[in-house]
Amino acid sequence: MLLVLLPGLDGNAFLFGRFINALPESVETLVIDYPREVKQTYDPLLELVRARLPTEQPFRHLVGPVGRGVLALRVRQTLGVDVSRAVKNAKVPMLHLGARDDLLLRSGLANELSALNPAIELVELPGPHLLLQVKPEESAAIIARFATAQSRSL
Repeated sequence: MLLVLLPGLDGNAFLFGRFINALPESVETLVIDYPREVKQTYDPLLELVRARLPTEQPFRHLVGPVGRGVLALRVRQTLGVDVSRAVKNAKVPMLHLGARDDLLLRSGLANELSALNPAIELVELPGPHLLLQVKPEESAAIIARFATAQSRSL
C-alpha cells in the first residue's frame, strides 16, 4: 500500500523521517516536496501534487510540515482556505488525526469536520500540532491501521 505525504508550510519532507521509519514495512511512502524558494499559490501547488500522484495503484494521502517570503505567502493562503464543501461531498474514506494540545488549529475542528461528513474517522492523541514528528510511532500505528482497513475494502 502507498501512503502519499504532503508537507506542511515548510514544503519539504525533512520532518517526516521518524514517522516514515515507524511505519510497517507493508506501507510504502511517497513524499511530495513543494518548491522552497518559489512563491506559489495553491492552484500551481495542487497541479504539482496531481502530476506526481501515482495512477496505477490506490493510495492514501495526508493533507494534512523555505524562504521567509514563501512561508509568509503560504501562511496567508492557508488562513483563507475553506474546504468545507469538499469535505462534505467527499466520497473517500478520511481520517482526522488530531492533536489534543494543538495551539495552531482551533479547538472543535474535529467536531466541525464530523458535522460536515459523519463518515470521517476521528482520532485524537495527546500532543502538539506536529503529531507525526512528536509521536511518530503512535501516529504511524493509527494511520497504518486505517489505511490497511481501507485497502481491504477496495
